[in-house]
Amino acid sequence: MSWDRGGGKSKLIEQVEALNLTNVRFFPLQPYEKLSALLATADVHLVLQKKAASDLVLPSKLTSILSAAGCAVITAVPDTTLYTMVEKHEMGILIEPESALALVEGITYALTCDRSVYQKNGRAYAEMYLSKDAILKDFESFCLSFRKQKTYVVSTQELIPVSAEI
Repeated sequence: MSWDRGGGKSKLIEQVEALNLTNVRFFPLQPYEKLSALLATADVHLVLQKKAASDLVLPSKLTSILSAAGCAVITAVPDTTLYTMVEKHEMGILIEPESALALVEGITYALTCDRSVYQKNGRAYAEMYLSKDAILKDFESFCLSFRKQKTYVVSTQELIPVSAEI
């Protein structure tokens, strides 16, 4: 099943039709309220990025996949933030970007391995770092850290300490 609107969808539809596959279905984009249920139906999720975008952004769909305890095959270049995060927390199957062979091998592995480790670790990561409460708590700590710092006003003569208490 695919609910994607991505750039490769039309090519994928052509291939499915050319091969006369009956076990692949495409659906229009669904309402946000159905997202968790839809993500939970997948055996494996694909998070595909080009090499050139490897360390520019963290794919937003990955946060939803992790929250839904999904298992993702993720393209990432070693030593990038995405690769390091996924490897450190064992929350996905990492493969080389832009390699058809790596993609086939990654999907095959994902469909035959015990995905529960990736699912459990991904969900735990989402709860610890991606939940609204965790993000707001980190932001509050960050803001409060400024209360303890001294602020200085620069004059032409000297540095004058000013209380930074809020």
